[in-house]
Amino acid sequence: MPTPAGHAIAGVAAAFLTNAIARRPRLTKPILVSAGVLAVLPDLDIVAGLHRTHSHSMAAVAAVGLAAWMVLRRRVPDALPLA
Repeated sequence: MPTPAGHAIAGVAAAFLTNAIARRPRLTKPILVSAGVLAVLPDLDIVAGLHRTHSHSMAAVAAVGLAAWMVLRRRVPDALPLA
């Protein structure tokens, strides 16, 4: 079973992968920390005793992906074209 630490590592790895694909010169600490924290957020449902319910669904993944795309699209309009 993945742990919050595993999710954090996956978030940081995704930031490195995205950075490599975008061929950006470097990652900053705030970006790496944000990626790790955002990857752990679905596991906060452990506190409420609802682990692996709504926050671990495909709809949640789609919603987070769409939100991330909207934020990045606003900040770097030419970097993330829609298909």
